[in-house]
Parts: sequence; structure tokens; C-alpha cells
Amino acid sequence: MSHPGLPRHLVIDNFLSEDFVADLLEHALTNQDTFEPTTVMRDGQHLVDLKFRNSLRCKLGLGPLKEAYKAQILLRCDEITEAIGLPAFDIARTETELVAHHDNAFFGSHIDTFTQASLSQSDSIRIVSCVYYFHLQPKRFSGGEVAVYPFFKPGTKSGEVPEPLLIEPRNNRLVTFPSFVRHEVLKVRCPGQNFADSRFAVNCWLHRAKSSPPHETGA
Repeated sequence: MSHPGLPRHLVIDNFLSEDFVADLLEHALTNQDTFEPTTVMRDGQHLVDLKFRNSLRCKLGLGPLKEAYKAQILLRCDEITEAIGLPAFDIARTETELVAHHDNAFFGSHIDTFTQASLSQSDSIRIVSCVYYFHLQPKRFSGGEVAVYPFFKPGTKSGEVPEPLLIEPRNNRLVTFPSFVRHEVLKVRCPGQNFADSRFAVNCWLHRAKSSPPHETGA
């Protein structure tokens, strides 16, 4: 299927070592009781809105695995920014969260850049979005694709929504795109209601300082 106007993105399979994937899964399952409903940002506040985002977020984050995971992202940073069409920039902050998508979990259409209200509370801006998937093998859920939406063309009529590209949440797969790209997580089906069967993901955002412009390229 053709997707005219599709934003540049990068999919990396087998992103981490098998041992690291196993460690992430063990961390998630061992700390099941620390997962709580995820929130969305509204008027500068974090609120639970199950009609827009239904998933669970680990209060501990990646715990002892955080720095090693961030190192793997930063190791591929130049490759990622070039592939998704962004100029190189100095990373002011690396933000991460660990989430689980259980039965009926989803995340409505959105972009990852902050609203004006929340942006005023931060010294940095989300520039690159990275979503890493992992789960039990064989996979015990269906759905949960990330839908990446093309840019609207000038003259697009109101109500006309362009057909998105659907990317499957495969185990040990990293998907990256600019944070201003519109996307959503389609509904997950996990009939057994077993937490261990969830679609797990690590969301990671690379920030640029507000006062730091992108690096100039070329002569």
C-alpha cells in the first residue's frame, strides 16, 4: 500500500542482545505490582484518561537497566537522526518509560512534542521518539501496531484522514521517528488477561535544549 507524504522513520530489528531482552522481561515481570495506569499531559498536569490512553506504566522505570539501555540508544543516535531526516543536535536529556499494554490497551492519535503549557515548564524539547518492543515468545497478544500517519497535504479536506503505515510490535524491535510525527497505538488483544502476556515497550525521547539550535550541516 502506498503512503504518500509518510514521515521518515527507522525500524531496527534485533536491536539488543538476547541477554538484555531477557533482563528487560525479567525486570518487568518481577515488578508487576509497581505498574499503574499511564497518564497524559493536559494543561500542564498529568492525568489518567482511559478513553484516550489505556496502558500501565512502571513506577520504577527501567531501574538498574536504565543506563545500559540509554547507552544503546545513544550509540545509534547519529544513525537514527540521519535516517529520520533530522540534523544532528546536542542531547540535553534522555527520557524513558516502561509500559505494558494489556487487553484492550491503546493510545489514541497524538504527537510526542509537549503542548505550549507543558513546554513552558521544561528547559528542553522532545526531538526524537524511540519505541522498543519486547514480549514473551511466542507472542501471546495480537494487535498493538503503531500507526504512523502521513503529513496532510495542502488542500486536504476536513475529515479526510490519510492512511497510516502500520508497524508490527515485534520482539526486540526499535522504531524511531521525529517527535512531531502523528501516531497512535492500535488496540491490543490479550484474551488471557495475564500480565506476562502483555505487549511491553520502552518509550524513549531524546531532548534538545531550548537554547541550543541544531548543528549546521554542509560546507
